[in-house]
Amino acid sequence: MIGISVAVKWVSLPMLGFIVWRSLRQLKLWQTVCIAIIGILPMILAALPFCQSSACPLIPTSSVFVSYGRSAEFIPHFVAQIWQPSLQTNSLYAFPLALFVIWLTLRATRFQQFADWYWFGLLILTPIIHFWYFTWIIPFSVPSQNWGARLISLSAFIYFVLPSRVPDWRLMGSERLVLWLPFILGWLWTTVAHSSNSHQKLS
Repeated sequence: MIGISVAVKWVSLPMLGFIVWRSLRQLKLWQTVCIAIIGILPMILAALPFCQSSACPLIPTSSVFVSYGRSAEFIPHFVAQIWQPSLQTNSLYAFPLALFVIWLTLRATRFQQFADWYWFGLLILTPIIHFWYFTWIIPFSVPSQNWGARLISLSAFIYFVLPSRVPDWRLMGSERLVLWLPFILGWLWTTVAHSSNSHQKLS
């Protein structure tokens, strides 16, 4: 299933990487190789129709919107308020996301924990958000009953003001807060609650 999700949208790739890493850490070499091959095969097969002799463009970097477009973003919006040159390229955010994924891979003990936090980090860091991106996190947030995922299902409707503003595809400050604050505050609430429950069990 992870392999199919990678084929549909390559942003699922770090989750496959975590499973491969966990298997490798357990010194299950043949299992690691099999997981990697089976997991990456759907993406390779899906990419073949788009490949030419010189390149396989999985990411349409030639697209102006992909390169420096913005859509309902959170952290990149505030970075741009402080540092205007950040608006010139979206690839800037690949570096902090990569650092976050590496840190999370080394720290997470369970796949569900990794997936939960990976999607959270990706959503708040990506410069381009479409309302359906929030659905990615829902299946992984059900076991933890995450309030951030619950609340974003209510506040995500704010996104739909954007199509009425074409070509000025931007949220107002108040709209951005209404969209994002329920998600982030709900996430923090769940994290603190789970941490408190863990401490109580240990004591």
